[in-house]
Amino acid sequence: KQGEVFFHHEEHLAAVDNCIDCHHMGTEYGGCRDCHGDDRRVPSLKHAFHRQCRNCHIKNGGPTECDTCHDISKKTS
Repeated sequence: KQGEVFFHHEEHLAAVDNCIDCHHMGTEYGGCRDCHGDDRRVPSLKHAFHRQCRNCHIKNGGPTECDTCHDISKKTS
């Protein structure tokens, strides 16, 4: 609803120690459902990204305003 997310992978790679910092179990495991299936206790991808990304930005002084990551010009209702 807030629009597409701008994500600059190269910039983030310079700020983390390894892929697990963002990808939970690493990229070799695939997507969330590959391990968790349809387990309702697992947060939605949207919720997981918001928690992971925003908390990291707070901890490391990154931006936390919606429009710094989301393109609000492409906002959907």
